[in-house]
Amino acid sequence: MPVSTIKENWQLFHANEQLPLSSKYLWLILEGVVKSSTINQKGENVTLSYWGAKDVVGKPLSSNTFYILECVTLVKAEKIYIEDWQRLSSAVLRYGQQIKELTHIIRTGKVAKRLLLLLDWLANKFSDQLNPNKSINFNITHQELSEIMGVSRITVTKIINKFEQEGVISRPSRNKIILH
Repeated sequence: MPVSTIKENWQLFHANEQLPLSSKYLWLILEGVVKSSTINQKGENVTLSYWGAKDVVGKPLSSNTFYILECVTLVKAEKIYIEDWQRLSSAVLRYGQQIKELTHIIRTGKVAKRLLLLLDWLANKFSDQLNPNKSINFNITHQELSEIMGVSRITVTKIINKFEQEGVISRPSRNKIILH
């Protein structure tokens, strides 16, 4: 397993590596994608959200007993201790807004509409701003999408295939979904 690299005030974490958790600090993501997840009462993994540049994550922002922050891509993050949290006010506000946006998405009517809204949200959050196409440029599985939405993986797979057949999305590679 790769070991994180410490540079000046930030640390570099590799894909699949977990960010260390403590009640004494938060992580300010400078680059990359981080997935937050937990375990439900049945012992199943539940994806909570995805976080990117300028987002703040950490144990103090979650009431979940079991909380994991896993790097999806190479991640550059800065550890911010309690005494320096005042400089994170805008990041904490974004955190709250993101939770509100995701709650709205998962409470929207039909599953296909929810999935399209979720894909659009991910593309808006993580697309290259210079590219006119909305795209998700990291590997996100049907299982992870189903965990966020609270539906079965099979349902997500059927809808993704339907979206692809209808030209709503295309998947030129495993690590890319383009919304049309």
